[in-house]
Amino acid sequence: MRHHIALLQDCLRRKDYDAMQAYLDRYQEQLPDARQLQFCGNAAVNAVLSYFAQQAAVQQVEFSVKAQLPEYTGVADPDLAVLFGNLLENALTACMQEASPRIVIRITADAHTLCAAVDNTFTGAVRRTKHAGLGLGTASVRSIAEKYHGVCRLEPRDGMFCASVLLELPQEKL
Repeated sequence: MRHHIALLQDCLRRKDYDAMQAYLDRYQEQLPDARQLQFCGNAAVNAVLSYFAQQAAVQQVEFSVKAQLPEYTGVADPDLAVLFGNLLENALTACMQEASPRIVIRITADAHTLCAAVDNTFTGAVRRTKHAGLGLGTASVRSIAEKYHGVCRLEPRDGMFCASVLLELPQEKL
């Protein structure tokens, strides 16, 4: 993702909007389905959910979403994208080894808190990283939870891996 962003930032810096549009068009064509599904009112979260719903379909993973999230939450869009992108990427990767892979997502928000749970089938051992490294995905999730005075809980339980995040919503726009 960093490479995509670097390329797009370069196009933006050069004000080469045609190159940026062409790159985004080519990138979107590589996605399994160019249609964006509608899961919730928040554009950033909806885009991430839509992308992973398509990825799950390609991998034959059952993907269930119940999301009640308004257009504006007070949480910065990049933070929402990183939070849900990491949770869903980890869930999809982890449940691929399962006989009946399934991901269940529940997201709600009220005036003060955003609650998210991303659970996936899981019967193996917890791996701290997918590669040699620090495991920046879950560290990013924890960092975002801390930034918004919230909590993050990651634990295997009853044949599922359960990732839960609670964020305190800012009362003023960021």
